[in-house]
Amino acid sequence: IRKSASGNLYLMHDSTIDRTTNGSGSVSRLTDDYLKSLYLKDKNGKLTKEKIPLFTDVLRHFKGKNIILMLDIKGNIIPEVINAVRQMEMESQCILLTFNQKNLRIAKENTSRMIISALVESEHELEQ
Repeated sequence: IRKSASGNLYLMHDSTIDRTTNGSGSVSRLTDDYLKSLYLKDKNGKLTKEKIPLFTDVLRHFKGKNIILMLDIKGNIIPEVINAVRQMEMESQCILLTFNQKNLRIAKENTSRMIISALVESEHELEQ
């Protein structure tokens, strides 16, 4: 999940849209108008008719379904993502992935209802 320059959250693995769409640039520096004008590429690089999904649209699609979403958040937007999940009343349907102690702490400070996945690399981290 990444945030656009306009402030909306999108599903985009890469920091740029170059590899996966017919556009170019960093998600965080692009406006919603530009992002919404683009089309996704398939695994062979062929253009499809699919658009970059908004995180809120993904939440709406899966709300109430027997599916757990794993949220891989890119950038300093953990509280915003948690808030979006909370507004949709989907905290029990999401697992928040964290890959360092800082993000784990931020996640724990912002939700007590979501499952948080923590990457532990040492015994010392177990004590925190």
